[in-house]
Amino acid sequence: MAVSAMSLLREFLAVLDNPTVDIGVEKPILGIQDVVPQNLLASRKQQFKAKFIGRLAATAIKFIPTGKRAIERKEDYLIHWKFDQDLSQQIITHCKSNGFTVNTFLCAILLQAFLKIRGNAAFNKVSCPVDIRRFAPQIKDDHLFAFGLMIVLSSNKKMSFEENLPLMQASVDRKTAKLNPYITMMVMESAHDALGNFTKLLKNGKSSNDCMFSNLGRIQIPHQYESFTLDTIFSPTVIGPLGNTTTLVTSTFRNEMDFSFVGSEGYLPHFEALAIRDEINRTIKLQLDSLKISC
Repeated sequence: MAVSAMSLLREFLAVLDNPTVDIGVEKPILGIQDVVPQNLLASRKQQFKAKFIGRLAATAIKFIPTGKRAIERKEDYLIHWKFDQDLSQQIITHCKSNGFTVNTFLCAILLQAFLKIRGNAAFNKVSCPVDIRRFAPQIKDDHLFAFGLMIVLSSNKKMSFEENLPLMQASVDRKTAKLNPYITMMVMESAHDALGNFTKLLKNGKSSNDCMFSNLGRIQIPHQYESFTLDTIFSPTVIGPLGNTTTLVTSTFRNEMDFSFVGSEGYLPHFEALAIRDEINRTIKLQLDSLKISC
């Protein structure tokens, strides 16, 4: 959904700068048939597989025990911070030279920060949305499309931060390669009637992960227009009807990394979230400083 939001922002800024500009006409996605190839939709084997998995998931969700009351979220909050161009570039260079992505590096940092601040209350799990457009070329950047794929990452507590990074990158590559957006969409299509139970599970069930983390990467929006200059773009935030709303979104605009950290007092107290932010920043700078010393 964040990619769609950035697309809307890009076109809004273009029209704001020049009301007569042609931003084109979207060819909307009206149904699953506009995304999933016809040969898969017509395949009896794929249809059976999708329906079987969908019914199995729907049944499991229905019988997973949950509390009678939704988790009391209390006050929601947003913590925002930004890295300057120098620090942002150091992170990118460090990741490229060591063979792991910025996304994996930040996931490892995030997991360590949660473990350091929350101790035994930490789950050592972070969920990461994967842009479906990487796998389904039918979905263009300017399509308003909210369906997402997800992978979950953990670190090995018996290993050091440096030892964990290549293992986590290998896990990211392996799990991403297994993602199948088409069969996932067919499964979800066959499990529409489970939506109510799934929402109840998210509201009432116990959380099993620390945080959702999304790295949007470089935002491809111009900063210089004819009639104005765009100074910054804040990373979009997201919050849904969940018990655990903890989400960290990062993006890069004008070579500056930007962070939006959302949470709720009832699950992650604000003071702990501030401590996690400080630990994230401290660990990043520590990693970069140790690299300078070794060089």
